[in-house]
Amino acid sequence: MTVLFDLSPGTRVTVYEAPAPDGRGAVLVPPGEPYEAICAREPRCRAVGAFAWGDDAVVDLVSGDVEVVRETPRTDPARPAPFPARDFADDHPLPRVRVGVGGGYGIWTNLELACDQEGTPPQQTCDVADSRPLFQGVVEYSPLRALGLGLEVSYTPGLRVEQTFTRTGDPLDAVGHAVDLDVLTLGAFGSTGIQIGPESRLFAALGFLWALNQGDAVTEYESPNRLARESRSEGGGRLAARVGIDWWAPGHRWGFRVEGGGMSGQSDDLDMQWMGAAKVLISLEPR
Repeated sequence: MTVLFDLSPGTRVTVYEAPAPDGRGAVLVPPGEPYEAICAREPRCRAVGAFAWGDDAVVDLVSGDVEVVRETPRTDPARPAPFPARDFADDHPLPRVRVGVGGGYGIWTNLELACDQEGTPPQQTCDVADSRPLFQGVVEYSPLRALGLGLEVSYTPGLRVEQTFTRTGDPLDAVGHAVDLDVLTLGAFGSTGIQIGPESRLFAALGFLWALNQGDAVTEYESPNRLARESRSEGGGRLAARVGIDWWAPGHRWGFRVEGGGMSGQSDDLDMQWMGAAKVLISLEPR
């Protein structure tokens, strides 16, 4: 049996069954103490009953009941709580100003639209590398607990479109070439979220990105030199969405983020993308 507080007669106390080094034990807690929130996060901790301090009571942890053997009138007022009970969101506020860096993987689902299948001369083959690692950085500010604003920069190198063309249809007359595309996006997001644990937050974000493809694509075939060149520019405004979870190391100014999302413009845009990423977060304010 453990009594964590200085109890006066008549104070109504709750009995908690809690894990102990040698098995199970009972903890007596008056109202208003934050032990209830602490106990809620411990799977083996639970409230089993309550009685007025000074009464005769039998604590039976086997049946989970508290039996009051002799009822005694309460003559003294219950001791007031030293401070009001608070939930974990108040005890563990998450950082409002934060930066993050990390990387992930993106799939560009419409990159094959760069293939010039109807051009002259006829296209022989077209292969695309549309799944590549990406790198990201973010800066975010939360003026309210459930509202956030942020800026994101993302860079994907090494997307590739490789084609061959032929004037005659003879594979021996084919001319091959490849174009590498590096994609840079800059944008702003608004987010909303809920705190789901003492140091964690579930969030969803919607934003507007500007895509800058470092490469172009129009098909040209020069005869008799048998040269082919692909050049095409694809960029502009894009809508983007993100969902994920933030987790902060208890008592520290760093944490992690895991997120997924996508980016979409018009139906024929090359920049339609699905992505997943992980970041290291750093708080810019003391915790």
